[in-house]
Amino acid sequence: MWDTVGHGLLPSQNQAKIDAAMATREFWVGLVRYPWADELFQTCQRRGEVIFCTQPFDSPECLAGKYEWLSNHFGATMDNIVFTRKKWRLANPRSLLIDDNKENCNQFQYAGGHSILFSQPWNTADLILSDPDTRQNVLNQIYDSVENVERITKWFE
Repeated sequence: MWDTVGHGLLPSQNQAKIDAAMATREFWVGLVRYPWADELFQTCQRRGEVIFCTQPFDSPECLAGKYEWLSNHFGATMDNIVFTRKKWRLANPRSLLIDDNKENCNQFQYAGGHSILFSQPWNTADLILSDPDTRQNVLNQIYDSVENVERITKWFE
């Protein structure tokens, strides 16, 4: 499961409670969408096909909740959702992974794709996305990378 203790976010006595919550459909369906998510999604859609690649936990309820959330918020279907722990398998010179896991990003790049680490408390201590300037800088980095992938894609055509 997701290790909040190892990331220093919560004391160890809370890990079992968090693991139990994350194993439920309700946890995933109840997540709040970032206010700028539509803008990012539309920017990526203008550049190419968007595939939601999400790492499953060991719970069918987690899969159901993630699917429902993506469907409700972005109209995603099984045609554009991939559940896998090995996101690097989708890497190619024309693909961009935006992920909150450093290891996923590193493996994706090593396999030939491009990636951006989406900053979260568990992967960086120095970025606070609630700050509008910091959030805009992260979005600008994502937009620039999407444009770079588009240029690379045109080179292969």
